[in-house]
Amino acid sequence: MSVFLERLQRVLDEKNIKAVDIANATGISNATISKYLSDDKKKPAFEYVLKIAEYINEDPRWLGGFSDSRKPFREPELTPVYNRLSPIGKKEVMDFAAFLLARENAQPQLEEDLTTYNIPMLGRTAAGTAIGYGDPIYETVSIKDMPKNADFALVVRGDSMEPLIKDASFVFVKSQPTIENGEIGIIDIDGEVTCKKVYYVDGLLE
Repeated sequence: MSVFLERLQRVLDEKNIKAVDIANATGISNATISKYLSDDKKKPAFEYVLKIAEYINEDPRWLGGFSDSRKPFREPELTPVYNRLSPIGKKEVMDFAAFLLARENAQPQLEEDLTTYNIPMLGRTAAGTAIGYGDPIYETVSIKDMPKNADFALVVRGDSMEPLIKDASFVFVKSQPTIENGEIGIIDIDGEVTCKKVYYVDGLLE
């Protein structure tokens, strides 16, 4: 069973949500939702994962299998909760906040790690329809942290990989001739590139 199918079914059972409820709320057809719940090989489009995650109030990264940290889609706001407390409850919140503030003020501030790394910036990549690299200016960017063994960086143009990879983000790339099933990579298609999660069907790139 795929991670998406297992987690979606788990949430539906926990919250007593039916496939038709998701379809009515998101505009995704009931047939498509039913297919996701019955066909382990059916890969959901990312925009559908996002819509479903918003409706069931689950982190789309967790629902889609990009993260093992389960969080709500919408973090609760503190002010409405605070306003519903009794005077005694409000005082406890303020006392605890004052304690946390005093504790943080008593701790020495850690200096930021100023170590920087220079890595070639070769151009740009799409997150959607493939585009050319752009002008390969080979400038370098200075950063405070980077993945091990990265060979170069690109700027992402497009939002189809959000929220995991946002438009205008830097991505760090390791050059290699192949990519494993389910990995995210920069795919070169006849000289144009795009950032995608890769799946193989019958040995062919999907």
